[in-house]
Amino acid sequence: MEASPFNKITEPAILISNLEEARQELRYAVSLLSSYKLYQSSKWAAQLLISIPVQSPPKPPYQDSLNSSYDNLQLAKTLFDLKEYIKAASVLTEYSKPNFPQAYFLYHYSMFMYGEFRREEESIEEGKEMENRQLFSIDSQLKPIDPMCAYLLGVVKKHRGETDVAKELLVRSLNDFPINWSAWLELVDLCDNDCLAKIKNHWMKNFFIAQFYHKMQKTEESIDLYALVAEKYFPSSSFIYSQIGNEFFLMDDYTNAIIWFEQVEEVDPYSYELMDVYSNILYVREESGKLSYLAYRMFQNDKYRPETCFVLGNYYSLKNDHTRAMVYFKRATELDKNYLPAWILMGHEYLEMQNVTKAIESYRTAIELDPKDYRAWYGLAETYEVSDMNLYAIYYYYKAILTRPQDSRLWVALGTCYEKMGKTSDSTKCYEKAERLKDREGVVLHRLARLYGRLGLTEKAAKCFLESLSRKDMENDTGEETVEAIMFLKQYYLSKNMSEEAATYARRLYDFGGAELDRATYHIRQTEFN
Repeated sequence: MEASPFNKITEPAILISNLEEARQELRYAVSLLSSYKLYQSSKWAAQLLISIPVQSPPKPPYQDSLNSSYDNLQLAKTLFDLKEYIKAASVLTEYSKPNFPQAYFLYHYSMFMYGEFRREEESIEEGKEMENRQLFSIDSQLKPIDPMCAYLLGVVKKHRGETDVAKELLVRSLNDFPINWSAWLELVDLCDNDCLAKIKNHWMKNFFIAQFYHKMQKTEESIDLYALVAEKYFPSSSFIYSQIGNEFFLMDDYTNAIIWFEQVEEVDPYSYELMDVYSNILYVREESGKLSYLAYRMFQNDKYRPETCFVLGNYYSLKNDHTRAMVYFKRATELDKNYLPAWILMGHEYLEMQNVTKAIESYRTAIELDPKDYRAWYGLAETYEVSDMNLYAIYYYYKAILTRPQDSRLWVALGTCYEKMGKTSDSTKCYEKAERLKDREGVVLHRLARLYGRLGLTEKAAKCFLESLSRKDMENDTGEETVEAIMFLKQYYLSKNMSEEAATYARRLYDFGGAELDRATYHIRQTEFN
């Protein structure tokens, strides 16, 4: 494992001076978060806890002090676990007061979850997205008496669109109790540099900063920071490994991404987080053996989990069994209707099966779930482009670019669409942007040269063809584009009365054989005549 592979960040933002203290903080957090029913945060803290190298025997976990609410609280916790949220709240009605902090929190959290449960039911019944009807009452009754209540109130304020107040409450909660990963995740969408400065320098801030880099699409910085934290403090954290693998995936560095995800499998063979991303990588790389093993392992662990169905869908899609792939992608959305990756790949599969209407429907659902995910916008644009509805395609390509402006592939796709419509000037601008962003697919430079030629910008065209030809020579590419570049450069030097250079390019046509032999002879004679 290499720490700071890009050397953009050489030290964690906040150092951990005493790893044993961090261990005790995590132990306390696991117990406390679990008692407050914040399962995701508790799980996250517990996974991080076991990744710290063992140096001393564990101390007894945190225990709640008993008070008169204890028996009701135990029943309410049980009912909450059984998802009987309104009943859990009713049991705690007598103790839903600030002087019983845990009961006070769980009462309002139960009402929040009941509101979410009803919201989903009403959304299905009404056929449109509905609101959580409990938000107003929680907002008016709940006071931020401790870090947990401040967190819950921050979530409620965020749902109601009061982002500034939500930001303040989440920062307050984290400054008092920083090991609540759910609070950090709620804050990451709201945070800016000023907000970041208000958060105390606890070691948990390293994870948030790495997540913030991810949000800002600074993948190299995110990888460096995660790698440093892993090397120094949490050398066997499956969470960190999967995050680094995901960042490499976003950089299209599939080789390194696979290495990190394989480490996740080694450390935690029952991990599900980001395994959908890993399966996408194996699909693109056509690693059928590894994808088959991943699908088998996840199927054996939990076959009715959305991530498992997604991986199985990718497995069958790679085998060109699109019907069975659709069965599993649909099952993933039935198990979790908000599972975004499955909706996107359903769109891909429908497009593969030439069912344009269903593809558009799937992509639109994905956009409703997360308007900031470029993949759904890109898929929608591609669908309209395939249907020769280029104006719609251009609109949606722009939407995709707004969410991911540094991705050269999106600019190439937009430029291609403009080129189809004969808008050479607009297409040229898109290709120029893609080239400045270091075109990942290596197709832009030749297209740009061709367009410069059409626009009469001969010098620019020659420069691009020279660079394109140099790249193709390094790749031993002898395709039609190589011939086109040679022909243009021969003619360019001929027009400059540079006969030797023109003859050099004309002779290169002999390397291609076939019809190019006659063209080579003709062009060599032409250069000699000149």
